[in-house]
Amino acid sequence: MDITSEELELLNNSNFIFTKIKAQEKIYSLLQNTRTEINTFFQNSNFLFHQKLKISEFDKISKGEKYLNLPYMILDSPAYFSKNNIFDYRTMFLWANFFSFSLHLQGLFLDYYKHKLLNNFDNLLNKNIYISVSDSPWEYLYNKNNYVLVSKEHIDFIKTAPFIKLSKKCTLSEWRNVPKFSVDFLEFLLRILS
Repeated sequence: MDITSEELELLNNSNFIFTKIKAQEKIYSLLQNTRTEINTFFQNSNFLFHQKLKISEFDKISKGEKYLNLPYMILDSPAYFSKNNIFDYRTMFLWANFFSFSLHLQGLFLDYYKHKLLNNFDNLLNKNIYISVSDSPWEYLYNKNNYVLVSKEHIDFIKTAPFIKLSKKCTLSEWRNVPKFSVDFLEFLLRILS
């Protein structure tokens, strides 16, 4: 084992760690603000959820250090998770990458909303909306193996997919707009599912 000069320089630099901690505290606050905006939106909304889904059922901010070896934070709100059934709207921060906003439907929620999604499919086109084509619902990168732009060819995909994830992203430099972007995309998706 050998510690490189670059690694040694980093090990001797506490400023990096303190700056990282401060930045992560601000991202956490940003996600708290996003949660507040989402809750305010629902107080003024008449969207009818599936009877199993309670808006406050799962409303959580989580964080970690190792998604693709990078720190991340996620807000799941609104969300419902069980072994086979998922309804999750996730606002995610991935270090050095992006903020993303994703709706994940699986199991009875996919069954319940699929026909509405198909009936309103054209509204998803040409809006920089991505769909997951991965075998795993737990992938979040925007690349040809996971999130690709929605196109007409995805109509048949939606009919047979075991889960559907629709997503948008914004750059880290757009951080001030994260609460608005998150609520706007959620509202748009809920109109699609209505």
